Amino acid sequence: MAAHEPEAQFRARLTAAAALAGIAVDVTDGETWEVVDGRVLVGTAWFALRGIPQEQAVPLALLLIWESVREARGARSRWHRTQSMAARRTELAPLLAGLIRALAIAELTAAFPAFRSQIARAVTMLAPAHPLELPRHLQFVAACVQEIAGAAPLSLAPEVSEELATLTTSPQHDLLRLAMDPTAGEIERLERALAVTLPVYDRLLAHDAADRGLGQQGDAASPPPAEDGGESGLESGASDGQGEAEREAESATGTAGDSEPARAGDRPEDAEGSDLFEAEQAGFVRTVLATPLPASGAWIDGVEVPEIDRAQHTEQSASEAPGGAGPAARLEISRANYRDRLSAQREAVERVRLVWERIIAERIGVHRSLSRRAEAEGDLLDQNSLVSAVTEALSGVRRPRAFRSPERRPRTASRTGSTDYVLLIDRSASMQGATAEAAADAAIIVLEALAGVERDIAHKEAQLGIDLELSIRTSLLLFDAEPVVVKPLAGALDEGMRQRMFAEIRSPRGSTNDAAALRAAAGELRLAESSADGIARKRIVIVIGDGGTNDAGAAAHEIRRLRSLGVAVLGVGIGSADLALRYAPDGHTVRRLDDLAPALEALVEAAGLTR
Repeated sequence: MAAHEPEAQFRARLTAAAALAGIAVDVTDGETWEVVDGRVLVGTAWFALRGIPQEQAVPLALLLIWESVREARGARSRWHRTQSMAARRTELAPLLAGLIRALAIAELTAAFPAFRSQIARAVTMLAPAHPLELPRHLQFVAACVQEIAGAAPLSLAPEVSEELATLTTSPQHDLLRLAMDPTAGEIERLERALAVTLPVYDRLLAHDAADRGLGQQGDAASPPPAEDGGESGLESGASDGQGEAEREAESATGTAGDSEPARAGDRPEDAEGSDLFEAEQAGFVRTVLATPLPASGAWIDGVEVPEIDRAQHTEQSASEAPGGAGPAARLEISRANYRDRLSAQREAVERVRLVWERIIAERIGVHRSLSRRAEAEGDLLDQNSLVSAVTEALSGVRRPRAFRSPERRPRTASRTGSTDYVLLIDRSASMQGATAEAAADAAIIVLEALAGVERDIAHKEAQLGIDLELSIRTSLLLFDAEPVVVKPLAGALDEGMRQRMFAEIRSPRGSTNDAAALRAAAGELRLAESSADGIARKRIVIVIGDGGTNDAGAAAHEIRRLRSLGVAVLGVGIGSADLALRYAPDGHTVRRLDDLAPALEALVEAAGLTR
């Protein structure tokens, strides 16, 4: 790529990069990044003034948006916790800022592996030019960010190199990378990262303070001891992070001392005593951990997001559960969370289930008729049985079968009722926060409602002793760059499928290849094969996402192909009308959580099941 691509192309690439994080931006010529009238303004001069070439500016912009706007909007619980901790212990500001960047790098590279090398180069552009001139605790923060990004290592003081080596060359694991594993919950990732890095940071901070004669001054010289004796393993570390969160929650407005803290950009020569430390820390955050948007302010509430994304989202971390953060505890939390979500959506599940109850009722509608065979007793003489009745009487039968009685018996409808459903859920990187939660709720509603319908059919057949000629089969696929089958069309929904579905929908990653997902749906439906059981089936594909796609043309082609084969292809757009438009006329937009169940019910109605 040329060092200076055409401005229009550069702006388009910046806009596309922000879209990957689920954020709409307007690109300007200025230096400032801000939120105006609900839109994020990205100033290209911010990069130019720092000597960052355009080829590095695009991945860096994606990282900066991810760690600022996306963090404050999509991981709000974690964002609030870091802000509160920084207010309680101001000397932790560099570490917390560094961890937020490192977590953003880990999440971003997990979602978009192809960007790993570009992000590493972009992070290197912001690395300190002379790291050995920094205090050792700040060297450690910079080194952690470089390590997670896979960027070139820095020149470090021996003490810092030794501490870093204990985290990255452990005989058991690379503790630093393991702590930031993106598959864990947002709060758990922060707690683990703090458990691994905070003891090291505090030790180096104390050494730096002692070297400057600040051993008895300020919080910087006397960090509070770890409540568990300083353990830094991941299992106990989650408790460390939670303990710190509890301490900072007691006084979110506390400060490190009575003197006015130094501000970002203060000159060291204007600060005295512990203020010198604070000035260095503020300068480090301003330069090495540079971000164009402030860590707090009115801009956070000003970002324009769909109403559904404003729903409060809370996540219980594994460390808050009885029994710690072990696998068994996490599994039990996952099950409890699923049960809670199912309970909250019970009414919606029943509404969708009621649609199918009407189908079952039609199938077993009562038909009034006469008994099929003549009997010895009855209300009406069966003229067709007279000859046989006379023959029986002549042969000595005392009560010949010459009568029929009226009876009520169920009758089955003639139209098709058996249906195959394939549910496609977008779990790409843009599906963040409440959008992902709404997608998980939609999957719960559809899968649990249809599983209930299967049980209803089996119960009625057993009760009446007839075959309703109804069969409901469901399949669930999650998709980002590639589709993944969580539940195949054959077989019942089991506990493992429920847990996997709930966890993976809420772990967004990659791009949005809905064309590949639609092709996979066709494969699940086996459209090229005749039905092995001989049952005529209606086939329905339901796509749920935020409307993003990496190839609208390819997706449109797959939609047309499926519909030409008789498949109903329906779309539910969460917080955006894009998907509803692309899947028209069978598309719906959900902007409020309360609209989710009615939209799903309407889609089932639109599929022709109740006509």
